[in-house]
Amino acid sequence: MLHNIFLKVIIACVVIGAALFVAEIWGLSIGEDLLWKILGTLFVVTVASGLVMVAKNDLGNKKDLKDNNYLD
Repeated sequence: MLHNIFLKVIIACVVIGAALFVAEIWGLSIGEDLLWKILGTLFVVTVASGLVMVAKNDLGNKKDLKDNNYLD
C-alpha cells in the first residue's frame, strides 16, 4: 500500500519535470532560475521517495524473516 503511494509520487514527479522541461524548450518562459529550482525540488522528492521505498522493503523483509524464526 505504502509502496503504491511512493511509486505514484515518483511517476508524478517525473511526468511534471518532463512537462516543464518540454514546455521550456517550446517557449513557455517561466524563468530559468525558477525552472531549475522546480526541477531540483522534483529531483529531491523523487530520490527521497525511492529511498523510502527501498528502506521500507528492506526492513520489511528482515521483519518477515525474524517473524518466521529465520533470524535471531
